[in-house]
Amino acid sequence: MTLAVRYMTARTLETAPVEFSEPGPGEVLLAPSYVGICGTDLHIFHGDMDARVAAPAVLGHEMSGRVVRVGAGVEGWRPGDAVTVMPLRWDGTCSACLSGHQHICQRLDFIGIDSPGSMQQRWVVPASTLIRLPDSLALDRAALVEPTAVAVHDVGRADVRAGERVVVVGGGPVGILIALVARAAGAEVRVVELSAHRRLL
Repeated sequence: MTLAVRYMTARTLETAPVEFSEPGPGEVLLAPSYVGICGTDLHIFHGDMDARVAAPAVLGHEMSGRVVRVGAGVEGWRPGDAVTVMPLRWDGTCSACLSGHQHICQRLDFIGIDSPGSMQQRWVVPASTLIRLPDSLALDRAALVEPTAVAVHDVGRADVRAGERVVVVGGGPVGILIALVARAAGAEVRVVELSAHRRLL
């Protein structure tokens, strides 16, 4: 048994013991250390995604932690390795996947939304979803790898270059990450935020 935070119904979470299995072939057992709360998690908490999320549901897709055990056939990972998880699992057989568009897989599993996430003491995931973390990156900061990857993707898609001016509309967590990544790319950045509360932060 392991303790998990589960979404039960709108605005209701519970901490409860849940069963967890040993890692099977190609799987890894993790001990999550830190889990971020995404805007999507808040939508689930408020009941806005009940048509998709089947309660009770263990949330959490922004995380960092360490490998506990590896299943049969898993190579390159060992207990104690610091990792985060890329929370997308595609089937590899649908027409989208076969065309090289796994991100729109017709049976895409968004881990932590469509299947159990990381808000639990022990968590089994496919080894293929693991991303190794450098020893120099503290685990509390490493939980921000997934939203930071979103920001890096956005800035890359915009082809931001040194010396350019960038305006980021919205100073929430992802907006701030986009601003930081754009600034690291050499851009002059301004953030526009309507919320007086967020402007004070």
